[in-house]
Amino acid sequence: HTPELHTRHTHTAQDLFPLSCTLVPTLSLLPDRHSQAMSASASASAAAAATAKRKAAQAEAKAKKQAAKRRKPAEKALPVEQVVDITMPESELYMQLLDFERRLDSTIARKRMDINEALRKPMPVKRTMRLIVSHTCNGFGDIAAPGDGLAVDWTLRIEGRVMDDPQATVKTKRRLTSLLNHIVIDLDKSQYTGSDNIIEWKKRDSSQPGDGFEISRRSSQAVRATIVAQFDHQPPRYKVLSPLNQLLGIHTASRSAVILAMWQYIKNHNLQDANERDVVLCDKFLKQIFKVDRLKFSMLPAKLQSFLVPPDPVVIYYEITVDPMSPKRPQVYDIEIEMEDDVKGSMNHALLATSMQLELKTLSDKIHELVSDIEKSKTKRLFMLNFSEDPQKFIRTWVASQSADNSAHEKLRGSTDAQRQTEFFMQPWAEDAVFRYHSAKLAERRQQLEAKQAERSKEQA
Repeated sequence: HTPELHTRHTHTAQDLFPLSCTLVPTLSLLPDRHSQAMSASASASAAAAATAKRKAAQAEAKAKKQAAKRRKPAEKALPVEQVVDITMPESELYMQLLDFERRLDSTIARKRMDINEALRKPMPVKRTMRLIVSHTCNGFGDIAAPGDGLAVDWTLRIEGRVMDDPQATVKTKRRLTSLLNHIVIDLDKSQYTGSDNIIEWKKRDSSQPGDGFEISRRSSQAVRATIVAQFDHQPPRYKVLSPLNQLLGIHTASRSAVILAMWQYIKNHNLQDANERDVVLCDKFLKQIFKVDRLKFSMLPAKLQSFLVPPDPVVIYYEITVDPMSPKRPQVYDIEIEMEDDVKGSMNHALLATSMQLELKTLSDKIHELVSDIEKSKTKRLFMLNFSEDPQKFIRTWVASQSADNSAHEKLRGSTDAQRQTEFFMQPWAEDAVFRYHSAKLAERRQQLEAKQAERSKEQA
């Protein structure tokens, strides 16, 4: 119903409270104790009924509000009827777009679930790390020591880059130091002592990624250098100790790969207990390794952990010549490593991207507003069309509908006609209600005065 045609009732003070009524009886006219008990009982019943009606009205309003919230996503669907089709020929195209949007949203939601599932699992890929070890000399300098030749300043360079897979769609952006756990360069002890002999680098959370290392020293003769590098495999890889590596045929692998290989061995040799499926019956090889006859699956990872140690580091021997007239060619080493696929980072970035989501939300809000305006315009149009066809019948129908709504509203809140009569306030509960009201006001005023007195006492103290 349009709000413009609602009937408004205005009342004066005399209509609501006639001059002849007495709202607050004097205290001298209070009834006896029996009457007071009856009035208290009646007032309690009336108060309980009023409270129940108020709670019912609040519950109904809350239910309507929640229903409106639930209906909001569906409001984008226009009320396509014959009138709308006549007045808005584009509504059919809009409904086709809505159907396409639903199917597209369903596909996107399914893909996001697939991406989330893939991100929970490790995605290791094998890549080749190409290490290039070289050095340069800056020419002859001064005399290094009695009996030695001329000292030369030299610089040792260790560089590395990941070789991309020709079939990969995403290029690797990882740098050398991000793939290393730690590296040690051990120089010839006969020429260098103390801190000049060993150069060590360890990966830290605050370490900035780099493409390599440079070490500069001075020497009058060739220097032997030993480079020990420990790579950061993802997921972490471990060296499997004997005799477990002989049983499984694995030298270096991740923890999950070792557990999977052990499960395959148990399954192939039928070592699972028929009655207790979570128990492994060890054969002679497993008894030799684990020193038990029976083993629960929950204890298997802890048992295998004692046979897993960090993998062997990569060791490179390099000789630094100090003759600038005969430079040494760089040495190149290709090392296979496991690392997280860069596609995983792109997938995670796609899930965390919020700019597109904000733009879609803004457009969706605009669509809601437009659809709401269209529905309001349609309601007004139908209202005016019905009024123009038969004004007399329309007004009678409308008045009857308003009367029915008013009756339903009065059932929830109570009849207002009874409250306009003097007898309504002369009932026994009115005296108790006035007494309770004044008592509550006195208690509230007393609390205020006590709080002020406490503040003054604190200020004086």
